[in-house]
Amino acid sequence: MKLIESIASYTGESYRNIQNVINEDIKKMIGDVIKSPQLAYDIDENLMHELIEMDIFKKHEGVFSPNTAIFLEEDIEMITEPVLVIGSELADVIKESGKELESYSPNIKNFIGSIIGAGQGLHSVMKDAGVASNWQTKTGKYEKSKIDFNEECEAYLRFGEDFQIKRIHRGNQYTSVVIGAGQNNYISNIFSLNSMNPNNSKNTFYISLANYLTDTLPLLVSGKIKDDSLMNLAKASNIDVEDKDIIINYNDSIKYQSIITKITKACTSYFFDSNNIDVVIKLLQSTIVGKQGAPIENMMMNFWRYLRKATAIKLYDNGFLTDSIPSNGSITVFYENKIKYF
Repeated sequence: MKLIESIASYTGESYRNIQNVINEDIKKMIGDVIKSPQLAYDIDENLMHELIEMDIFKKHEGVFSPNTAIFLEEDIEMITEPVLVIGSELADVIKESGKELESYSPNIKNFIGSIIGAGQGLHSVMKDAGVASNWQTKTGKYEKSKIDFNEECEAYLRFGEDFQIKRIHRGNQYTSVVIGAGQNNYISNIFSLNSMNPNNSKNTFYISLANYLTDTLPLLVSGKIKDDSLMNLAKASNIDVEDKDIIINYNDSIKYQSIITKITKACTSYFFDSNNIDVVIKLLQSTIVGKQGAPIENMMMNFWRYLRKATAIKLYDNGFLTDSIPSNGSITVFYENKIKYF
């Protein structure tokens, strides 16, 4: 059995701290423990301390149990059909409630409608309802981070790429949001170079470069500066330089608020005004780690990864999403940091 980790992190340091601990041997050990829980007591005490601090395991009254989503093949097979049904229905809800976005560019429809309105908006409601964890407030060595695992198997691979995964980088004036699993974007290119430096002694250089580009590329796309080299970099990074709307300034952002609210309310109603959230909770309780005591709220985000894959496929099928992610791998949107509701 091989586990694939999914790391969500709002800090590069926490991400690197997790990667420094989680290797193939550790992932195999985690999988073995899920299948044979008594093996948890054989884990080195210092290592178990790190795994508990990452919220992979928890200890209560001397008993170890899983504290995050670790979905094995039988779990993924079990959730597949419900996820496909819910994803298809949710995509229709997003399209109907997001009609006002029809006049906007494909990049904006994705960011405002799918990422913010449906994704972040609904997840915020779920956190308030106690069915999704607020891992962004986590402190310590692994602050603002979360790790989940899925078994690499045919059932997992059938879901395909995650068109809605996002990478966020905050500069001094702007924040960039890269949407899509493709690695050909300016953030991935910068930090792949950084990872080639074994001791990370140049980390400050790469972070500063990322910050500079995050604040400068919006000026280029907006037409406030001209630079041929920077333009070539932007085009090579799958930035749609012809779409001025991908630069969202504070005054421009106000027009999106009511649209975001409408989409979030429609998605919330779909889950909470019916029994759909109860269906999801029962599915999570029925997973192997769910039966071993993993909290529902700590498994919800990993379930959402499957759901957003299924939803995205239907959103491209029903015509709400028409951007270039399926062909180019990613799109990028920038917004001013003083916008607080993104």
